[in-house]
Amino acid sequence: MLDAQLRRYRDLPSSAGDLHRLLAGADLDGWFRDDDGRLVFARGKHAGRPFAEVAERHPDYVGWLLSLDLLDDTRAMIAEAADGPRRRS
Repeated sequence: MLDAQLRRYRDLPSSAGDLHRLLAGADLDGWFRDDDGRLVFARGKHAGRPFAEVAERHPDYVGWLLSLDLLDDTRAMIAEAADGPRRRS
């Protein structure tokens, strides 16, 4: 059924993971959301705050987060955001 919808609506992302990110947030674990190109915490004690701000002021929190059993996309998103500004299309 999903495959048929994705074929019918060509403007939707072509994979289930990309569709989930479009509809539910930035990562499959639900830790982040995309706020106009900025990576923002969607949950936890820093919910609503930009990742860059938290990483700069509370690097121990980012270290703690990385110690969790995270999905690969979340871990990659953290690594990418820690390396510099986030660009999402």
